[in-house]
Order: sequence, then structure tokens, then C-alpha cells
Amino acid sequence: MDTEFDPSEDEVDAQWCAELRMGIKEAKMLYNCIRVYSNLIDIDEEETEEKEYFNTLKTKFFTVITDYDFKRQFPDSKTDS
Repeated sequence: MDTEFDPSEDEVDAQWCAELRMGIKEAKMLYNCIRVYSNLIDIDEEETEEKEYFNTLKTKFFTVITDYDFKRQFPDSKTDS
């Protein structure tokens, strides 16, 4: 093992990312899974990194679904900057 190159976990995380492409039906199903699991882990009062992550993820998916529904309902709306 090379001892000269020893990146910390943060440096490795900063160099790597993943993207996921999915349709609206799959996004809605994943949102529902996140919502249900988020409710299950909210039973105890303790605030954890996992709870914070799931709440952030739930909000992001809700935003995507709401944006899709809004644009579908009002296709001629000029909401983009």
C-alpha cells in the first residue's frame, strides 16, 4: 500500500459524485418510500444525521414533484429565470 497518498474521507467524497435519472412515476414512488421511512425514524426524539439527510431528501423530491405538477398544469407559465 502506498503510504504517500493517504486522502481523508472528505477529500475522496469531494472528488466523487453520482447522478440518477428517473421518470416522474419513479420519483413519486421513491418520494413515498422516503416519506414512510422518514416517519418511522422520527419516532425517537433524538436528532441524527440520518434524520436530517432523509428530511432534506424528502424536501428535494417534493420540490421536484411539485415543479413537475406545476409545469404540467400551467405549461405556458414563465417561471424560469
